[in-house]
Amino acid sequence: MLYGSAIAVALFSVRLLGQPWNTHFRPQFPDAFNPGRTDTYYAVARLTPFRPSFYWSPRPIVYPAFVWLFGRSSHLIVLGQTAAYCGAFAVLCMTAQRLIRTRVIANAAVVLLALIAVQARFALWNTQILSESLGISLGIVAMAAWGRVALQPTGRRVTWAWVWTVAWLLERDAHTVPVAVVVVPATVALALVARSLAPDVRRRLLGGALVAVLACGYVYGAQKSSGRNRYPLDNNVGLRILPNAPLRAWFVAGGMPLDAALARQQGKTAFDDNRRFVNDPALARYRRWADGPGARRMVVSLVVRARDWNHLLTKAWRGILADDDQAYDGYGVNHRLPGHLPLQLGGPNTRRGLSTWLLLAVAVLLASTLVASRLGPIVFAAAGLLVALVDIYVSYVGDALEVNRHLAGPLSRLSVMLVVSVAVGADALWQMLRARRAEVTVDA
Repeated sequence: MLYGSAIAVALFSVRLLGQPWNTHFRPQFPDAFNPGRTDTYYAVARLTPFRPSFYWSPRPIVYPAFVWLFGRSSHLIVLGQTAAYCGAFAVLCMTAQRLIRTRVIANAAVVLLALIAVQARFALWNTQILSESLGISLGIVAMAAWGRVALQPTGRRVTWAWVWTVAWLLERDAHTVPVAVVVVPATVALALVARSLAPDVRRRLLGGALVAVLACGYVYGAQKSSGRNRYPLDNNVGLRILPNAPLRAWFVAGGMPLDAALARQQGKTAFDDNRRFVNDPALARYRRWADGPGARRMVVSLVVRARDWNHLLTKAWRGILADDDQAYDGYGVNHRLPGHLPLQLGGPNTRRGLSTWLLLAVAVLLASTLVASRLGPIVFAAAGLLVALVDIYVSYVGDALEVNRHLAGPLSRLSVMLVVSVAVGADALWQMLRARRAEVTVDA
């Protein structure tokens, strides 16, 4: 397995990076590299982690620190991203081998996880100076770390799981909500309810949850103080809230000043018309609302108006799942790596495929809960699947601009957790059948 995986990683890296190697993978998108702006990853990386302003900049700190670590060399950054990506999936596959006792099922799960990893729609982000790549890798490692906790809870494993989780949430501001809403409550409940856990494990679960909550608060505070939180709200107002009557009425009831100036922004983003949302004096009332009640109203809408947001997401699913992110494929990755795989083997890429995977995963997990001798892996799979779904919802609702790019990481994590959930549930059911057959044989 060691030599085979090394050869596979080498072949994958050559296919991903070989042809455009001499380009040095220069940054291609204005939001990743623009000397005229101070909120890009390069601009924040120039501050260096030795300045206090670095920690209150318009970007969560992990990816700018990653860029700084490689001397802002795009060539080295791409190499680092690719190595992290390969390492993350290797750790995940090794964890799956230990988590699933039935060898056939474990091997099949590893093959499906590898098929997810080599797909162009996920791998292409390694060639761009954008946070999607490192976000995918850190998310995969965090899931693998929690899988090892589920396999054998120890204080050391819990600590490492929290380290990777906090690193992941500090990488993108959209990662804070899944951690705060699902990961923290799940671990706190586990620490309080599961009396069979060692005291050290329970203390580290609770301590890590406290650190994660503080980290979530820090990310929100840093992005708010830098003004970064305003752009997603402006994008949503222009592209989603103003064109949608129920959402528009609800936000107006929450104080949004819907005058002629704001009505003209329908269909516009925060960056259109020379950033009119930010610069037009006629929108001063709107900006005061957006900086205070508007931001809070947006957060509350995630719950109160979930039906409206989910309706928009449901209509967008077809395009989101089918998209191959060609607009971001500046180095021809789609021509060198597999695209959408047949039979949905590399994760869902159609609405029917998504429904099939979800129904199968939920059904298998529910059935295995009734018969499993080990509940740890099943709890891990169910919680991980829930985190992935919340991650997709938050990423979609959080910003109406560049939706498919923002959903690249969440879709990779959903694909992984669907495979893991089906494999863990199937393993539990198969182990139950084997145990019953053994009992029948002994009785005979």
